[in-house]
Amino acid sequence: MKKTIKKITTFLLLTVIIGFTSCSSDDEIQEKELASVTEEFQEKVSQMDLPSSLESSENMYAQQASYQFNAVKNLGQSFSAFLTVPPNATSTSSRPERSSKGVYMSGSKTYTWSSDGITVKYTITETSDRYTFSYHIESPDFTGKLISGYQLKDGSYAEFSMYNENSVVATFKFWVNGDNIKAEMISEDQKIYLETNTSSKEGTIKIYESDSLTAEYIWNANGTGSYTNHETNETFTW
Repeated sequence: MKKTIKKITTFLLLTVIIGFTSCSSDDEIQEKELASVTEEFQEKVSQMDLPSSLESSENMYAQQASYQFNAVKNLGQSFSAFLTVPPNATSTSSRPERSSKGVYMSGSKTYTWSSDGITVKYTITETSDRYTFSYHIESPDFTGKLISGYQLKDGSYAEFSMYNENSVVATFKFWVNGDNIKAEMISEDQKIYLETNTSSKEGTIKIYESDSLTAEYIWNANGTGSYTNHETNETFTW
């Protein structure tokens, strides 16, 4: 359990780093449409919530469920920071590509900026159904791709991956379907899977190690719930 929480905390710190280096700007690809896409997604993720009695519970397992739920929610809320365009950055654009019938296919822009010895190259590409982005970092301690991902324009799905030495070390995915939101975080041999309903506030969190279910949290609309350790077959309620 401590290993799970430590990983989530590390990833949240990485999202904060990017969040502080990118802000809104008037120079971007399809600003109004991009803003609409990110705001809609953020609005849905912000509606994720736990029953108040669960959040205030002093039960150890309820607190664990609350911590991990909010860690996933914070990742979802941080996602749009990756799609914002930094101010005061130099930029280069590619001309939009078109099919033989003249239908708009894609266009991209790369922004470059530096701060405290770190140079960031941020590329965002628009295609017919999504916005794709990537961050490349140059610094004394690290040089290479740091993050890449995309969000569908209809707001139904978003994902991003984090890299170390050009290898994916973590992947995060979010599905939005009305009141139902699903999220998945994968790192090395561990996966955390969350399902929740924004209206009833019911939900589940499942933790997998090497594709084997090891732990599961389930909670009801009234805040009662259970934790099951699938390695020992023990279940505890709150």
